[in-house]
Formats: sequence, C-alpha cells, structure tokens
Amino acid sequence: NQLELHPWCTEAADPVLNFCAARGIAVTAFNSLGGATRPAASAWSVDAVARARNVTAPQLLLRWAMDRGVAVVPGATSRAHIQENVATCAVGPLTAEEHTAITA
Repeated sequence: NQLELHPWCTEAADPVLNFCAARGIAVTAFNSLGGATRPAASAWSVDAVARARNVTAPQLLLRWAMDRGVAVVPGATSRAHIQENVATCAVGPLTAEEHTAITA
C-alpha cells in the first residue's frame, strides 16, 4: 500500500498504518517532505529538531517516516539530493520528544 505520509497528515494516515501493520501489509510513503503546499523547512519545529541533530529538514522528515515503519522512496533531481537522501540511513531514530515536537 502507498500513502501520503508526513507530520501534517497523521490524522488521516494513522488508521491506514494501523490497519496495514495489523495485517502485515508493507506501506510505502510518498510526499514525505510535505509536498509543494507544505515544504519541509516551513515548520519551525522540524527546523529546530533538525538543527539540534545536525541534519537537514528533509533528512529529519524521512527519518520520521522510517521510524513509523514505512518505506520511503524520496524523489531527487540532483546528485546532491540523492546523496542527502541516502545519508538519512545514518540518522539515528528520533526520540519520543522529537516525534512529539515535530507533530505538534
């Protein structure tokens, strides 16, 4: 299953994620960076947590989705963005406090 997943759509996504998890259905996320209407860096909480962890806002949002057990397949149009996305794998899991701050 594939669904839009970022901190600004959890209310709609959570029931689907729970349904899929209970049935062992893999989920892939799209628009993990918030899409064109809500780009990653536009949220002060995302920016603050990213700066505290010394990562970029897109890396933080991809990690947020990965922490939820979702596969992320971010698009990239440049070598730099591809490298940034790959480096997300080295970003450790977020703390409960960081998850709360991002979704608040």
